[in-house]
Amino acid sequence: MKVSTVKLPDLLSTVMMSGITPMVKGPPAIGKALANRERVLTPSGFQRIGRLKERQWVIGSNGKPTQITGVFPQSGKRPIYEVICKDGSAILCDAEHKWTVNNRDWKKSKIKTTQELMDAGLYNLERDIKRNTTNRRYKFSLPATPACEFNVNAEISYEIDPYLLGLLLGDGSLSRPNVIFTNAHEALIDKVETLLPAHSCVGHKEFRNGAWHISIKNNLANLLFNAITIKGNAFKKDLAAIGIGNCKSVDKAIPYDYLHGSLQTRQAIYQGLIDTDGYVLKGKVHEYSTSSKQLANDFLFLARSIGKNFSISERESGYTKDGEFHQCGTSYRLHEFTNQPKLIKEINYIGEENATCISVAAEDNLFIAGDFNLTHNSDIIRQVAKKFNLSVIDLRLSQCDITDLNGFPSLNQDKTKSTFVPMDTFPMEGDEVPKGYEGWLLFLDEMNSASMSVQAAAFKLVLDRAVGLKKLHQKVAIICAGNRDIDKAIVNRLSTPMQSRLSHFELSVDHKGWLLWAAENKIDHRIMSFVSWKPEMLYNFKPDHNKDTYASPRTWEFCSRLIKDNNSLNTSDIPLIASVIDEAAAREFISYVRVFASLITIPQIIADPHGIDVPVEPSTQYALCGKIGAEMAESTVVPLMTFLKRMGAEFQIMSLQRVLKRSPTLIAHPAIKTWIETYSQELF
Repeated sequence: MKVSTVKLPDLLSTVMMSGITPMVKGPPAIGKALANRERVLTPSGFQRIGRLKERQWVIGSNGKPTQITGVFPQSGKRPIYEVICKDGSAILCDAEHKWTVNNRDWKKSKIKTTQELMDAGLYNLERDIKRNTTNRRYKFSLPATPACEFNVNAEISYEIDPYLLGLLLGDGSLSRPNVIFTNAHEALIDKVETLLPAHSCVGHKEFRNGAWHISIKNNLANLLFNAITIKGNAFKKDLAAIGIGNCKSVDKAIPYDYLHGSLQTRQAIYQGLIDTDGYVLKGKVHEYSTSSKQLANDFLFLARSIGKNFSISERESGYTKDGEFHQCGTSYRLHEFTNQPKLIKEINYIGEENATCISVAAEDNLFIAGDFNLTHNSDIIRQVAKKFNLSVIDLRLSQCDITDLNGFPSLNQDKTKSTFVPMDTFPMEGDEVPKGYEGWLLFLDEMNSASMSVQAAAFKLVLDRAVGLKKLHQKVAIICAGNRDIDKAIVNRLSTPMQSRLSHFELSVDHKGWLLWAAENKIDHRIMSFVSWKPEMLYNFKPDHNKDTYASPRTWEFCSRLIKDNNSLNTSDIPLIASVIDEAAAREFISYVRVFASLITIPQIIADPHGIDVPVEPSTQYALCGKIGAEMAESTVVPLMTFLKRMGAEFQIMSLQRVLKRSPTLIAHPAIKTWIETYSQELF
């Protein structure tokens, strides 16, 4: 049976509570995507999302690795926006991408799309009477980025202590034959001496011009004792081995293995840099400055990777002598935001690009992308899991082998027989339920894309609730999903016994549900009226289509953004609209919009609600309802309601549904309350 995405979570919940396994099929997915060139943080550093593969690992909201459960390249190019935070961090995504955001006026965080954030406005203006200025108060903030754990090669040994490396990158002169370290604090001079490798020691040491100066030379006693022969300065060779042997100040950088080292390694480097070229403002806020652009960027990565929030700026530096300013070059300053939320400052349209959506195993659906920003993925299955407090196990059957479902053959203790040992994917009888959950939701996706042999193995898993000879845990619920046969995806027909033992649902695009969503999300009223008049135009995907795009809920939303400032659409706009929906749909929509040119206006209706003619043509009535739904305000409720009552009940309900979705407070107006008493069942 076909059902809408709005109703599906409740239906799945009911079926599961009855002990029946549901099977869901749907049309091509509508994802929430990032631009392919956007970076996602993995345990080995950033990678482009367009290059990620299923079962790779990315970093979640707890700073630990979480596995990718699905990679979904989006068809065609998508309008891409750059979401920029106040600290300068940014991320490239589409309008439907979801964010977990907070607001100082909310009790808890909420999930919003990029489009919803733009529609709500990112800030309020506040007057500062004391300073006689008007300031922006930003509304939304992202979760704080955690300290991140990277994969560290156990074979890596650091010849140079990480904290010492930080000190040297700050106040070390590395381009001379012997490394020189200069600092006003003798405690740091002593620290350098204690952290030097055994083959090196402090040479010349003196205090002049308000600072201590030391050079680092070979420790001849140690080299002789260990019979080691080294030509040149041993410590310089260590620096050269990690790529900073002869760096001038403007060329300094943090070597890759250190920058992607353990959390303790990165924290030590950070402390060394702050202790030399850092400043403490107001007793708690750090600032760091450097003349090296690469080191500035490395510091930003380093700080954010250990859970600190910094912004970066640049300026021309120099000094004044004898009244004349002498320019020294560009300096980079990094400022820490301590105990401040990661505020979203602006969202800008970038252009159309290829995009990809991923799903991850993390229970909160969050992963780190862009400039260490936490971003979101969600789906219907996770809605159901959340309702029953279940931990999700996402298994793609199209990528499974029979052994994954039957278990791995293993000899018994006396090696006379073999049995099947279940993979650790499945919770079995006797396993402990994860802390904080009531059980598991086993999601068997791409079921009818799996080979027939894997489907046969899944038969036992679904029907007998067993892997090999062992039973699944009694608190495991199962949901199956797959592609529709008609969409020309890779599909193998389910066996008859399997078909008869599942509860089947087919996702459909519900124009009524979409219209309610459209009213809440301020979709152009001309599009809403058009879809009301011709519901089949909401989604005209055909499996054998050879066009670049097609009409769908997603592409109509794109169209709404394209035409929002154009109140006089005509045939010259067809190429623009056809770039997101197909040309045939664009031409039909433009033809319909021309009806608006001949509509009576809202001021005309208000002036004579009893006497003005009511349109007879259905397309004109749909168009007029769209206009009333978009423009009714508290001051115009009475005359517009008077006019609406002269139209059919269907059009009255359509208009009021849109009005109340757009402006819920109008439900308290006496004229609307009176009308609701008659049509409450149809309206709600």
